Amino acid sequence: MFIITLLDYVNILVILYFGWATSREDLKYGKISNENILVMISIGFFLFLLKIFLFLILGGKPNSSYIIDYLTNVLIMAFSVFYLWKGKLLNAGDSKLILAYTFLVPVNFYHYGYVKFFPGTALLINIFTPIFIYLSFLALKYSSLEDKLNALKKAINLKLILFAYIAIIAFMWLVRVIIPFFKTRYNFSLSIILIFLIMILLSKLKKSKYFIIAVFLLRMVFKDFPSLYELKFDTLIIFFLFFIRAFLVNLASVTFKKQVKVEELEVGMELLLDDKNLGGKKVTLKNRKALIKALKERNIKYVEVKVPTAFAHFVFLGVLLTLLFRGDIFSALRFLLFSR
Repeated sequence: MFIITLLDYVNILVILYFGWATSREDLKYGKISNENILVMISIGFFLFLLKIFLFLILGGKPNSSYIIDYLTNVLIMAFSVFYLWKGKLLNAGDSKLILAYTFLVPVNFYHYGYVKFFPGTALLINIFTPIFIYLSFLALKYSSLEDKLNALKKAINLKLILFAYIAIIAFMWLVRVIIPFFKTRYNFSLSIILIFLIMILLSKLKKSKYFIIAVFLLRMVFKDFPSLYELKFDTLIIFFLFFIRAFLVNLASVTFKKQVKVEELEVGMELLLDDKNLGGKKVTLKNRKALIKALKERNIKYVEVKVPTAFAHFVFLGVLLTLLFRGDIFSALRFLLFSR
């Protein structure tokens, strides 16, 4: 129906406006206001309900699959960004912003790499790909050769590499067990996201190693076990991504922090202090003077901070890529390049 299509374009206009507003806000003030997040969620859900209402009054039948996928997509995304925040891969503001965009992006705009019940997989892939590339560039550009070599040495740890192999084999099998519940075929992009979410969840458990070994043993019992030299291509890719991640995390721990004078604290900086009250505090326009005063009262002249990096514009870029490619960029490009 024309009017429904028109409402989809209203969604896009709202996305464009708030994409600009939140990106500007994050770059200028180092935060994203909860007011903007709530307005985005409210508009997105209102437009969703309005489409269903219009279908009913115009004599049409609402697509039950569309309704279910929209609602489950929002719920699973809320769960996903919560664990990404708990795993310190996202801050609270960016997590809420991704969820807000999930309310706004119409389900019918997801096509390539579509995952039943969770089409927002495409959104996560398109958001994290440019962020990963950008942070990798910064880490490599602003780190010394010594920092790079030290990060590489930490990443090349035979004990960790062997355990990573066991974990990836176990997780790949576990993901193949989980994916049918999404009523979709094996999806490489979804596999990566599920593996990362499982790892974040397990990182909070004290005895996660035993769980990984147990899953690995179950995989050997219920499925033919490949020898060490018979690794599949997708497993090798994930293994390589985990190695690159380990290298960049080690490098980032050196690159994205510095010491500054207390008086030179800037909005967006995060305090890296072993202090129950001040450690992890983010400098804002409101608390800057109070933080400086508190640090001086402790006779601290220099403080180590995490260098601020605004991500709202990268989240917006990921949403635009999703709308432009109608799905995740890798599935869309694979179709465009290899469909003939």
